[in-house]
Amino acid sequence: MLRRGTLLLLMLFAVTFVSGCTRSTADIAGAPPAEAATEPPPPTAAPTLEPSPTLSPTPSATPTAAPTPTPLPPVRVVASYPIDGDKAFVPDRPLTIAFDRPMNPEAVAQALTLSPAVEGVVEWPEPQRMVIRPAEPWAEGEHALTLAAGPLGNAGEPLEAPLELRFSVGGRGVPVPILMYHAIEDLDEGASATKRTWTVSPAAFAEQMAYLLAEGWTTISPGQLAAYLTAGEPLPPKPLVISMDDGYKEVHSVVYPLLKDTLLRPVLYIPPDHVGLRAYLDWDQLRELVDAGFWIGTHGYDHTPLREASDADLPRQLGESKVFFEDALGITTDSFCYPYGSYDQRTLDGLVAHGYTSAMTLNPLVYQVPGEPLLLSRLLVDYDMTLEEFTELLP
Repeated sequence: MLRRGTLLLLMLFAVTFVSGCTRSTADIAGAPPAEAATEPPPPTAAPTLEPSPTLSPTPSATPTAAPTPTPLPPVRVVASYPIDGDKAFVPDRPLTIAFDRPMNPEAVAQALTLSPAVEGVVEWPEPQRMVIRPAEPWAEGEHALTLAAGPLGNAGEPLEAPLELRFSVGGRGVPVPILMYHAIEDLDEGASATKRTWTVSPAAFAEQMAYLLAEGWTTISPGQLAAYLTAGEPLPPKPLVISMDDGYKEVHSVVYPLLKDTLLRPVLYIPPDHVGLRAYLDWDQLRELVDAGFWIGTHGYDHTPLREASDADLPRQLGESKVFFEDALGITTDSFCYPYGSYDQRTLDGLVAHGYTSAMTLNPLVYQVPGEPLLLSRLLVDYDMTLEEFTELLP
């Protein structure tokens, strides 16, 4: 509450009157003093009274209106485990929701509904992170969590929109699409079917990215996806991975200008022996892309199908290719892409030994399998795919 006071200052004025006197003096030395005639003193003029100044009233201060407080932005859900539509929720894992600011636990509890109801505890390990731990493993079948909109933030901020997470235990997988691109360029009408399979036009790529942005999709790294599949780490709403194989120079000349002012970022799978060749990215371009947030994965050392690699050569394909980029770019490279989709048990064991956490196959599926981050499925985008067909790839 604001308090206002008014100070009235009164000024007093005094008028001072001053009177004067005269004195006579004898002169002319040596002469007998003459008897001085006594004259009456001249009359003293009456002082003129100046009128007292008129005091103007002090103007009253105009009351200042209290400023209208700026409303706080609504609360957003930034990540969850499970994500909406997860059909392979791991039954012994807790359910986690992360908000973008501290929350009011009591208000959240009143707005929260689980169907079917479960017994358990709700924890807040951080002011913006809620964890639900059931007393027993989640039952097989379908579940739903809803969070009604309302003043749920710690300062009374409303939830941006009601939250609904639908998930199930024992289903076919986690709906995180991984889009697979190779070359981004325009082709002549006479281009071969093989070339059209592994190429997308710049115009089509731009249209596809605009669709993803308009629909609210969020790109994540392969490492984030692996952490979700293996440890239940939350992911943002509508997550997907954009993968681009081989390291063609158009990633810098076409893809980078298109995406740099957006939040979409791809992972680039590059064989070290491609770097600097005429059709591929050079080191300066790679450094600029890394600085812009593009992720780098390895694609074998020289794109050899790994089933055909000898035992002696496999460490070069897996280990040396990893160290090559880490030393040159100052990054951690922990994602691999099987050249031609070729791998075997030796490959899987070698990836683990060299510290990889994820790997990409050519399996054309949208659903990922919990506990199998080295066998991620991808969806091929080709030259002749329409935008409608592209949208049908996504769950």
